[in-house]
Amino acid sequence: MRKAGLEPLDPYPGRHEPWRCRCATCGNEVSPRLGGIRAGQGGCRFCKGDKIRAALRLDATETHSAMEAAGLRPLEPYPGSMAPWRCECQTCKREVFPAYGSIRDGQGGCKYCSRNVVEPDEAANDMQNAGFKPLKPYPGSMEPWPCRCLDCGNEVTPRYSEVLRGTGCRACAKSHFNPIAPALIYLLIHEQLGAVKVGVTSTDSRSDRIQQHSRKGWELVGSWDVAYGRRAEEIEEEILSWWREEIGAPQAVETESMRQGGATETAPLALISLTETATKIGRLVADT
Repeated sequence: MRKAGLEPLDPYPGRHEPWRCRCATCGNEVSPRLGGIRAGQGGCRFCKGDKIRAALRLDATETHSAMEAAGLRPLEPYPGSMAPWRCECQTCKREVFPAYGSIRDGQGGCKYCSRNVVEPDEAANDMQNAGFKPLKPYPGSMEPWPCRCLDCGNEVTPRYSEVLRGTGCRACAKSHFNPIAPALIYLLIHEQLGAVKVGVTSTDSRSDRIQQHSRKGWELVGSWDVAYGRRAEEIEEEILSWWREEIGAPQAVETESMRQGGATETAPLALISLTETATKIGRLVADT
């Protein structure tokens, strides 16, 4: 114990029992175990704490520089690499609590500016700027949000996350679509993307729309003639609702990856039974 800088104050109690000693360096009374000292553990917890605090002080310049580079101003001393660190975002002036380790590993600093977290009022403003008037309170970034399109006046249900990626109004995108003319509902798969897609098109332009997808690697699984375009859209909505709400299948393809449009009507191929989907479409068409 003396070699470890400790002066025993009591008789030896056994190697695994606390042994009351005084630290020869700082003078504090401590109670380490002989077994721990022999295993290389530090003897004095006070001196050990001073070393840790010194290490934190040494890191202060580096850690503060990293946080400032991420647009954050620390409001308290460095708490450790994985601990939440109270900071002020220099862009939006909110208090946030990122960990230095996350910033060091390249993750974004402010959860608000990165839109990982959004206030309901901000989300509503974003939708308004994108051309949608929300009809209900913000439901969450991945949930359908009932809105009215400010261009065409139709009620639509875009997801906030999709609008941030640039997805517009589906009703406007189909403005050329005649709701009272014959239409076609189709089912496609893309093996490489691991995705399935449902869609509708006018019968007089069926080859153009499906060929647009075919040129991008999509394969036709099946198509069904429907007497009216409006009914084809309703069937498409029923299939999408079934995929999203009952099966829990999310959108499978990013909007940017489908320049020809239609990404919001995709789902992961691994989660969808093509046979069940085709059967369901056929039944809905037959009931028209």
